[in-house]
Amino acid sequence: MTQAEHKAEQDKALLGRHLPATSVDWVYSFVMNHRVRLRICRDRATKLGDYRLPSPQHPNHAISVNGGLNKYMFFTVLLHEMAHLLVAEQYGRKAQPHGPVWQQKYAQLLAEHAATFPEEVQPLLSQYAMHLPLSKKRERAFESALRRYDANYTEPTLLDSLKEGDIFGLNNKVFRADKKRRTRWICTDMASGKQFLVSGAAPVVVMDANR
Repeated sequence: MTQAEHKAEQDKALLGRHLPATSVDWVYSFVMNHRVRLRICRDRATKLGDYRLPSPQHPNHAISVNGGLNKYMFFTVLLHEMAHLLVAEQYGRKAQPHGPVWQQKYAQLLAEHAATFPEEVQPLLSQYAMHLPLSKKRERAFESALRRYDANYTEPTLLDSLKEGDIFGLNNKVFRADKKRRTRWICTDMASGKQFLVSGAAPVVVMDANR
């Protein structure tokens, strides 16, 4: 084995720790063909990944992805950033970062690699990728399904599983579940006394009523 072949095997082994096995060779070829500096980073609270265009100081494309993501989320974020790269190669800085051209390219990459994802996730992926402009609601549903593959995943408690009068936390606030109305609940913000309608599908944290 030559030194170059040995380096390639090492790089693929590293990618294999973060990617679905069937995607490793394709990702490696993409990185090499497009001259990408791929960084696997510590988890960042503000972003899952990013892309930077080449510059005089850094002549290669640069992509970073948080290393703590499960393999399917890692691949999804990587495809997101690869779409930025492909748009940049064609349009430079002219295209909007998440505009129609990027959305079409990202949807195309997702569709091309749909078989890489678990079978139960593929319908959500298709619903997301086949409808332009891309929908935030469908994106959240797809990514929520991927989160089930996190090593520390626990099934969330949904508001619909509570009883009237139960106290719960949501978005750093404390509420009381007052009354269910079809798909939503009338809930009272315990701090302000104001009432809100909250989706019964919202994930909540059940709290002790005596707190």
